[in-house]
Amino acid sequence: IAALPTAGTGITPNYEAIARARPDLILLSGGAGSTFTDLQALAPTRALPWLTVADVTAGIRSVAKRLGQAEQGESLASEVENGLADNLSPESPRVLLLIGAPNEARPDLWYIKDDSLHGAALRAAGGRNALPGERPGPPSLPLERLLELDPDRIIMLISDPQTSETHLEEHRRFWDRLSQLRAVRNNGIHFLVGAENFRTGPGILKLVTTLRRALQSPTEERP
Repeated sequence: IAALPTAGTGITPNYEAIARARPDLILLSGGAGSTFTDLQALAPTRALPWLTVADVTAGIRSVAKRLGQAEQGESLASEVENGLADNLSPESPRVLLLIGAPNEARPDLWYIKDDSLHGAALRAAGGRNALPGERPGPPSLPLERLLELDPDRIIMLISDPQTSETHLEEHRRFWDRLSQLRAVRNNGIHFLVGAENFRTGPGILKLVTTLRRALQSPTEERP
């Protein structure tokens, strides 16, 4: 697939390029909205939501069956299910998993919900979500609530692979002033940089390995 030409994205598709390719089938990551309707006019289109483990595995099986590769699809779906199975114990640390990293200028905290695909990756890595269960509404966390939660670890997923050490220092300074948090006192603040941390297909299994490595890193209370 990497060698194939691109035709925009799922959010902003290049309709002219897609029409020239004369596809037999269009697969769209996400729900059925206006983009789905527009693509449906070009070729049969299937929308695949990829928000939960069940979404991903059902999508893999569906696509594989459509492509005549049901056996391979079943194998891959099973690998994803097994790789994202809960791996919690009574000793599992309470982890706040954040999208992006706050700094002094932008102190917003956006967290990963426990019932999401990335929430499953955290549990598979052995981390207990500091905000467990289903939580309606936007995943925004006020600073006062963070102080109440006081998680063991705080892990930030940063999508931009070009994030510089200077920017990371700004993020570290934000956390250093919250020295009352145990994650700060115990060196339990982690930055995971790279777009691969936001994959929603089978590539999510690589995030499990990355998270597990972060959670297994030693902690030591600052003097």
